[in-house]
Amino acid sequence: MAKASEVAKDWGLGSQTRAKANPPARAPKVQEVKPSGKPRKEQATPETREKLQPDFLEKLLRAGPDEGGIDDQQFEALFEIEDAHTIIGKLTSARSSSLELSGGGDPTDMSDGEARVWAIWIAWGTTFHQRTGIAGTRIAELIKARFPVDEAFVGHYRTAAALWDEEKRKHHAGTKSGRDQALSQFEN
Repeated sequence: MAKASEVAKDWGLGSQTRAKANPPARAPKVQEVKPSGKPRKEQATPETREKLQPDFLEKLLRAGPDEGGIDDQQFEALFEIEDAHTIIGKLTSARSSSLELSGGGDPTDMSDGEARVWAIWIAWGTTFHQRTGIAGTRIAELIKARFPVDEAFVGHYRTAAALWDEEKRKHHAGTKSGRDQALSQFEN
């Protein structure tokens, strides 16, 4: 999994998150002493402080849609996108940046559930890219990294979640199994 700072650099978001990407230099080490006479432990490293930060998606959920965040349904959909990204990556053994371009794995070697996820992923990724100009794998990488994004980009998270739910409903409405849906994509 890419570090948040690497994903930010790839997206050119460094200026929005200077505090995260370039933490302030540590203050000079001052040896404090406990009442017992033993020295106090050193403060946490910048990496530890970053890990202790609340999950960005949870922050968005707590804020809610009225305060620039997301709702429960969007929160769940974003996790489903993250899970699908992991599943598809394992199935295709492709680099994450080429999942939409790889043409997919062999649907006959997939379980019905995996094929269903693949079919939804392809439909969702195509629609998401057409609407936003952003590859589905890119948004999935940001979701996985829990990288804090600005208010404008949170809109892409909302769009990704809404489109995921829409594609999932379309595939649930169909009578074909996930494998049949995936196979039909190769027939076209």
